[in-house]
Amino acid sequence: MSNTIVHYHFGHLTGIDVAYFNLQAMQKMKELLKTNTAYYAKGINDTHSENSYKEMQRVSCMKP
Repeated sequence: MSNTIVHYHFGHLTGIDVAYFNLQAMQKMKELLKTNTAYYAKGINDTHSENSYKEMQRVSCMKP
C-alpha cells in the first residue's frame, strides 16, 4: 500500500517537473529558431558556399 502511495506522489511531482522543463525548453527553442532561421536563410542564398555550410553546421551543433 505505502509503495503505491510513494510511487503516485513521485510520479505526480516528476510530471510537474517534466511539464515545466518542457515549457522552458520550448521557450529556448523559439529563441534558437529565431537566430537559426537567419543562418539557414543565408545558407539557402549561398547554397554552394562552403563557408556558409560550415557556419550552419557550427551553429546548429551549439547547445544552449
